[in-house]
Amino acid sequence: MPVDKIYHPAALLSALAYYLLGLLWYGLLFRTDWMGLAHLSPTFVNSGDPVPPIVAAAVSLVLAYVVAIALVRDERRSVIRGARFGLFMGVGLVASSMLVNYLFEGRPVVLWLINAGYVVLGLTMIGAIVGGWKKSAAT
Repeated sequence: MPVDKIYHPAALLSALAYYLLGLLWYGLLFRTDWMGLAHLSPTFVNSGDPVPPIVAAAVSLVLAYVVAIALVRDERRSVIRGARFGLFMGVGLVASSMLVNYLFEGRPVVLWLINAGYVVLGLTMIGAIVGGWKKSAAT
């Protein structure tokens, strides 16, 4: 695995950006709709349980490094190519498989749009950061 060729600052920054997007997405932009559609009470969301934020941070790192590993061999990678890759992975793998689960579970399509939208946008952002930020020739 070409881990030694990954530009780790880009991977780490993109993981942080993905995590922060989640805070904005679920905490500000779609909080009310998401909680109502997912049948979550404010008590559950604000329970103080440290496990969900820790897992969210760990998953952010995993996603960032998966995208970084996938893009590391692309000599022509750029912000646009990385963003396209992230969009492709988000829609092609994550959102599409989530949709099947949501439909069979009878969950609202709007809830799928909120949850899948976060992942698609987040992977697109990770791809743009990792694809566009490379080691400088001096390092």
